[in-house]
Amino acid sequence: DVYFLNTQTGYIGGSNLQRTTNGGQNWSEVQTNSSVINNLFFLNASSGWIAGLNGVFKTENGGLNWTSLNVNSEVTDISFVNGLTGYYCNYTNTLAKTTNGGSNWVSQGYKLNTNDNCVYFLNENTGFMAGGTFYKTTNGGSNWASLSYTAANRIKFFNENTGFVATGGNS
Repeated sequence: DVYFLNTQTGYIGGSNLQRTTNGGQNWSEVQTNSSVINNLFFLNASSGWIAGLNGVFKTENGGLNWTSLNVNSEVTDISFVNGLTGYYCNYTNTLAKTTNGGSNWVSQGYKLNTNDNCVYFLNENTGFMAGGTFYKTTNGGSNWASLSYTAANRIKFFNENTGFVATGGNS
């Protein structure tokens, strides 16, 4: 996964987390205590989260330091709508939600039907989730409507009707 905070500062996840501060000319490894980074998500230049083999980690200083949020499973994707409310999917096909910045997570009781789980929320009500099927919620994840059968491993939406879905292979 690749995530840029601005034109100069960005991150690449994978077998480790790499950071650039000069637009990608040079990269250096950032210590996270997660051996695999599946997804990166930043709200702003300071607050961000990573989803990985060793759970969820949070930064409040632009990625210089990362704190484990005690999620004991490999997390495939993560999405936050503000500093408190966020969601993750994991390899046990679980969707979980936090309302306190990731200190505690509650399973939403919804199981996806494949291990390629991804989630993206536009705001506290509207979100999208994909595994073997593509879903949408308009009530914060309490209920999900099936939109189509699309095996996706990354999703990003700009509004309720416009977005991107990445399918196949690693993203």
